Amino acid sequence: MSILACEPVKLSFVIDSLDEFQAKLKTLQRAQRVYDPQAKAEIPEWTRHSLALRNALVSLDSHGAGKSYFETVAFIHGEARARAPKKRS
Repeated sequence: MSILACEPVKLSFVIDSLDEFQAKLKTLQRAQRVYDPQAKAEIPEWTRHSLALRNALVSLDSHGAGKSYFETVAFIHGEARARAPKKRS
């Protein structure tokens, strides 16, 4: 069953060596945040670069789903901006 299912999921975490203990501990802490009902969602701090990469991935997914250019722009920037006339320079 997917861990994203709405059903209860039992997880086990095995640390088989101490060589990578810190990395495994960080993974466990991240997993706990996913399942903690009191956890607050972190709002990402987008940089210009990370926002461009995110928008590129959204565009690829949108194209793969058969969406139009307008639908893609409306999803990324909002429908009002998608419908606004282009500014000419």
